[in-house]
Amino acid sequence: MLQMRLALQFVLLIAPLWFKTATQAAPPPLSPQQFRKFLLGDRDRPWIEDFYGSDKYLNDEDKNAFKQRLIGVTLGEKLSSPGAVTGSFNEGMYMLGADYNAKDKKYEASEVVVKILYGPVDGKILGEVKALKDVGYFIASGLLPSNGKPAMLMKKIDGAQIKSTGVWKKANQSGREELLNQMKLLVKNEIVTWADEKRLLHADFTSYNIHVTFDKDDSIKTCRVLDFGFPGIFRVGTSATKSDIEEWFELQWNNRKQW
Repeated sequence: MLQMRLALQFVLLIAPLWFKTATQAAPPPLSPQQFRKFLLGDRDRPWIEDFYGSDKYLNDEDKNAFKQRLIGVTLGEKLSSPGAVTGSFNEGMYMLGADYNAKDKKYEASEVVVKILYGPVDGKILGEVKALKDVGYFIASGLLPSNGKPAMLMKKIDGAQIKSTGVWKKANQSGREELLNQMKLLVKNEIVTWADEKRLLHADFTSYNIHVTFDKDDSIKTCRVLDFGFPGIFRVGTSATKSDIEEWFELQWNNRKQW
């Protein structure tokens, strides 16, 4: 009897809360302008133009990136690390289950990551393909024959998010600050080079979007910025100088999110 009374009290307490949560309307998705404000804040600049997938930046080749089927793709293990799980704009990321023959070369399965996207194909998706091509990480894109979903194949970047590494976990406060300083120099080189030479601005360098590797002395050997999807990639206007971009980077790094 006591158990039944406790169960009834629990239901009476929880049910109204559940009903309120279940019936409450989901918040509307952020607009591109709201995404921009969230990412850039007071670091927004006149030379930072529209999102990379804006129609005015896409040529015919860009727009046809998903017209063909992705033949010969065997999905392997689904990635579960933070930043690789299902998100607002993708259904998940996978390793390949078998080697892949691209137009230009054969890739071993361990060299490739597959990103399955929510349809329909729009500027957000096309902009990511364009950005991956511009930085040299793109392999192929198209529709999966099994389900017709858009997917892209990209080069797998070695390393791991720094907070998941043993080097970070065993470092004291001053050691972590030194690692972040090393990261900053390497990230800055990539961000500024892409913006200055490719006119591509990556503004979303959270810890999830950076992979590092280490030397034998536990100093950072390589540092690569990942995730070229909406809403973190912008077009850089021709008026921006390298010093403009470097100044912006310092401010954006100091205001980086999810660290």
